[in-house]
Amino acid sequence: MKKYILIAFLFLFFLIPQVRIFSLNSDIIIYYFYIEGCPECGRVGPYLEHLALSNKRIKITKFNIAEEKNQELRAKLDEIYEVEEKERGVVPAVFIGKTALIGEEEIKENLMEKIKNYSPEDTQFLLEAASSSISGKERIKRYFETFGPLMVMLAGLIDGINPCAFAVLIFFITFLLTQKRSRREVLI
Repeated sequence: MKKYILIAFLFLFFLIPQVRIFSLNSDIIIYYFYIEGCPECGRVGPYLEHLALSNKRIKITKFNIAEEKNQELRAKLDEIYEVEEKERGVVPAVFIGKTALIGEEEIKENLMEKIKNYSPEDTQFLLEAASSSISGKERIKRYFETFGPLMVMLAGLIDGINPCAFAVLIFFITFLLTQKRSRREVLI
């Protein structure tokens, strides 16, 4: 009888898929995107450092968005985490587990809850997202390909409007009018 129980136990042991067992004390990985000179980033950075000091499990990896490789990683994470178009590339941003928190207010309001509810699977999700096969450059290229010719022309027109040039034109027109020039000469 003991022999059959042992065989059944071994059979079930090898039949059931092996599950990775993580320690309850596994690290909480946070990806933090910032840029130098950003006032919001200047407040969020110390807040995150304080959290990391208060909880040794929290591991923060900082990425300066001014560096090209970090822009590529951010574009990759924005797409995988399905970040809204208007918030893509915005700093400060925190990626923790399966959640993206964009902006100082959202980070400070929601980060503690995400840390409390953090699970080891969240670590796996973030690490797999960061090592995804589609490059960040490809994601950035895809994003800009969505702009049509009309959008590009409109952006060029808006960019071409120069307030300094308008100020100079108004100055010259006023100068010509004060010199007793006719309106026809001023228009030419």
